[in-house]
Amino acid sequence: MNTPARQARYERRHKNHKKKKDRKRSEEDLYYNRTKRKYCNMLEKRVAILLFENGIDNVYSKEFKTTDRDGKPNTRQVDFYILGDPIMVNGCDWPVQAIEVKNNANSTRAKAQKRELLEVGIRTLTATPEVVEMWESQGLLQGGTPVDENS
Repeated sequence: MNTPARQARYERRHKNHKKKKDRKRSEEDLYYNRTKRKYCNMLEKRVAILLFENGIDNVYSKEFKTTDRDGKPNTRQVDFYILGDPIMVNGCDWPVQAIEVKNNANSTRAKAQKRELLEVGIRTLTATPEVVEMWESQGLLQGGTPVDENS
């Protein structure tokens, strides 16, 4: 016969048992396991995989102090900040130091963020779903290697 204390102890030990047993391995789980991080959405995970597979060191969700249009202090965050030398990516003709993942690159907020970051020296590429699909099919890097910052 189970006592209330014994039943409570059993439930504490086995509370996640059913979740783990019934859980199916999804594509999202594979992305999470390969990069060892958790991302805001699937598009960010796809970009993280591309950076990982190309051996590009990066910092996820890095913040920068900026000033807004009115001159007030502001903080902006990029999804992926490239450590070391900037990289040349397919579909872009300038060296990229940061990648921001957005569904709409032409939104007012995306343009304001890009402008504010450029003012503090961070050249940001906005990666849309179409751009990420192109990178997945044609490769992320132009020529396959990062660029020299002085070139």
